[in-house]
Amino acid sequence: MEPDMPNLGQTELRLIETIPEGVVIVDSNGMILKVNGAFASMIQRDEKSLVSTPFEDLLVTSNDGERFRQVLKGDLSGMLDVRLLAGRGSNIAVRLSTIPITLGHASQRSMMMVISDVTDFKRKEFIQEQQRRLLRVYTQLLQHDVMNDVQVVLSYIESVLDLSQELPQTARTMLEAARSAALRMVDLVRAFDDADQLTETSLTSLLEKTIDDASKAHLGMEITLEVPDSLIGVRVMASPLLPTAFYNLFRNAYQHGGKDARVTVTVERENGTMKVTVSDNGPGITPDARKTLFTRGTGRSSGGLGLYLTKRIIVSCGGSIELVDREGQGATFEIRLPIVVL
Repeated sequence: MEPDMPNLGQTELRLIETIPEGVVIVDSNGMILKVNGAFASMIQRDEKSLVSTPFEDLLVTSNDGERFRQVLKGDLSGMLDVRLLAGRGSNIAVRLSTIPITLGHASQRSMMMVISDVTDFKRKEFIQEQQRRLLRVYTQLLQHDVMNDVQVVLSYIESVLDLSQELPQTARTMLEAARSAALRMVDLVRAFDDADQLTETSLTSLLEKTIDDASKAHLGMEITLEVPDSLIGVRVMASPLLPTAFYNLFRNAYQHGGKDARVTVTVERENGTMKVTVSDNGPGITPDARKTLFTRGTGRSSGGLGLYLTKRIIVSCGGSIELVDREGQGATFEIRLPIVVL
């Protein structure tokens, strides 16, 4: 059943003039019957000169014209993004919201269009898309170059470990730590291929592997994981980059606590989330640093991105991270991740 169409009389037509958005009324053939002042100003034309003009003549592309004709016939949804010719040879991006109407007692079938100028929005949208494309290209180049360089580093480390059986234990331990850090870089570069994909992951397994990687790469740091038996099998939604978020916290603890760094990781269930508390025995975070702790370009070290990226990763997984106020007792972060409901 066809929906009832609004019947516009002279009073309603006069009210159209008060609408701040552009308004155009066309007949069933697309001929302009009326425009308001806002629309005339939008395209820098005189109101009277637009009356009895085919609206399609104002459209920039033939494709826009075809879609407009489909809307007139009811074959296409009544909302369109098109470009209109404006004054001095320019054109603007607009969004048309359409509704069928009848005019006065003559019951003339017509269509009213509310028109919004979205030129600035479209320009920003275009710029953002170009930036996304550039970022994808840059990421691919970075992946390629970093992967090649890391593979070279790994091959040298493996060769030294294989060829130098008489290495002092300290030297061997340091080389193994370097190998562990390089292998983590390989995993990180590969993770970018599916960085936006979330999968169900055992939180305990993820933490155990990340702790193992961080312990091998940061000699002397001790990380303790405390998980109740009842929570070992609990799963969360995680992106491939989530281990990097926890690794960043462990690395920060090492950078500020050195070889005597001690980190405790506890896991609890709280209000439908898994709460992970990461505490270290470092010098803590000053009140001034707390204000911009998760801001881009800042961190516990000058110009760092670690905590900014850590928060972005955790939030992308539907979680949250906050610093717990324990001034003078090291740094403590609470991370919450939603539990996968089985």
